[in-house]
Amino acid sequence: MISCLFTRRSVIIIFLLLVALIPANAFSDSNKEAENKFWLGKIQGTLGKYQEAVDAFKEALRINPDYAEAYYYLGAAYSHLNRYQEAADACKQAIRIKPDYAIAHLGLGISYSALGDKGSALEEYKILKDLDKEMADKLFNVIYK
Repeated sequence: MISCLFTRRSVIIIFLLLVALIPANAFSDSNKEAENKFWLGKIQGTLGKYQEAVDAFKEALRINPDYAEAYYYLGAAYSHLNRYQEAADACKQAIRIKPDYAIAHLGLGISYSALGDKGSALEEYKILKDLDKEMADKLFNVIYK
């Protein structure tokens, strides 16, 4: 089966090899450290270790508070933990940094829907229609499921 192609261990090994291949001068020391914490969070999330992912994303954001992608993935991890208000807050921060960040608008809309705030979810749908029609359709389906 394709799903068995990569084991959790092989994903971690591949990640470590990729990090080792990043040129030393590709990032400033703090940005490299934030990037490493970000990727650690993504791996933890892939492994279903969502609290550990939250911790890694928070550490990345402590180092680089303007890291929109880390805020989005922090929101996704919170969502997996059914912590929808925190997920919404994280997505709002991602959007504050990158206003046209479509997937953060999707995450925010899904969080609003999970919180029972259909009106705010629809506002995110309206924004998404201009950014990414496919994501807008996904949010519409979540709102009206």
